[in-house]
Amino acid sequence: MQIEDIKMPSSREAEDYIVGCILIDSSIADEVLNSLTAADFYYPDNRTLMEVIEILADEQKDINSVTVINELNRISKLEMAGGYDHISEILNNIPSTANIDSYINVIQEASVERQLANACDKVRSDILKGKYVHRELMQNSERALFDIINGQNTDDFKKVNLLTDEVIEVIENNKENEGGLIGIDTGFEELNKITNGFKKSELIILAARPAVGKSAFALNVAAAACKTKKHVVLFSLEMGSGQLLMRMLASQSGVDLSRITSGNLDDEQMALILQAKVVLDKYQLYIDQSSTNNVRDIKAKCQKLHREGNLDLIIIDYLQLLVSGDKNVGNIVQEVTKISRALKQMAIQFGVPVLALSQLSRDIEKRPDKKPVLADLRDSGSIEQDADIVMFLYRENDKKEEDTSKIIQSAKTKLLVAKNRQGRTGEVNLMFKGKYSQFIEVDD
Repeated sequence: MQIEDIKMPSSREAEDYIVGCILIDSSIADEVLNSLTAADFYYPDNRTLMEVIEILADEQKDINSVTVINELNRISKLEMAGGYDHISEILNNIPSTANIDSYINVIQEASVERQLANACDKVRSDILKGKYVHRELMQNSERALFDIINGQNTDDFKKVNLLTDEVIEVIENNKENEGGLIGIDTGFEELNKITNGFKKSELIILAARPAVGKSAFALNVAAAACKTKKHVVLFSLEMGSGQLLMRMLASQSGVDLSRITSGNLDDEQMALILQAKVVLDKYQLYIDQSSTNNVRDIKAKCQKLHREGNLDLIIIDYLQLLVSGDKNVGNIVQEVTKISRALKQMAIQFGVPVLALSQLSRDIEKRPDKKPVLADLRDSGSIEQDADIVMFLYRENDKKEEDTSKIIQSAKTKLLVAKNRQGRTGEVNLMFKGKYSQFIEVDD
């Protein structure tokens, strides 16, 4: 049976009620138009009436039965709107406007259900016609459903008493935590003290110059989160899944990364790696293998995990390799601005922390202490504005390039929390064990 043969979700009663309410009391038009558009109305006569109401509202004209009928006559659509009889009927059947919210919800839900049905019908048609290759079909389907689900704005506003109830509940839960972490365990005790862990809806930026170890640090955070049973999704635009897992195996096993990558291993080392594999296999870690760099695709993939209840932390390596997907962006600064804001919106929408790695500008190399400042964030000041936490990895008195290989093997590194919207700033002293792809905390 074709989808057209089935009665689509709709409510004649709710649609008539809403249109009638607006014609009786134009003061509620703004409230309705903030929640519904003409496209949400299923019946052609009511959809036409709402289109005219939208026109009058845009032109800031009075909205009532007379002005609506006059506009319908002007554009020759009175018959499409059901004529005088339909308008008269809905006006006579509206006892009051007291229940408008419930009727708005009925129309919204029916509209979403129709959109989902149409989207599924299109997917079915695309499959039968062989219009797309499998990967394109999956991406288009995911994006279509994602756009519908996230196009709703029914909960944009809440009365303050409802919000304070929610906040008090959070405070009480934190109090019962008895000083424990509020957010996700980063694996670094001093960093946890400064941040209280990576919290829901936070955008965290970790920035460094190349070869300082920001990718290794992010993997250490991912492992720490996974050890506390958190679900972590990792998007790496620089390394494949094999490289990432070799680093994690080195960190977990204590076997030199160069030996793992070369295969130059004795039996004892191989046994340690297999033990590390057992640990890693238990992690709720999801690694994106498509190497997609479109922030919209990343959001769609995270949406799937979120719906399944498998999303607690998002890690992206790294920000400057992403693209917004907006063809109208004029330059790199605008592009990075769109991306950083999209990442913050993602954190809020999914209610999870997003850890995004970022490059620093070369200006830092001109300073003798190599200590980064917020202005060193590359390409855009919007990164600083959008982020809840900004952290820098850097090495003081870095040696010359010819000694870099020795430094990477064991390098004192500082983690500077330069911005913390919900707490204090500070520094954490670390040692980077390059051959194990691992950071450990040390005394100054």
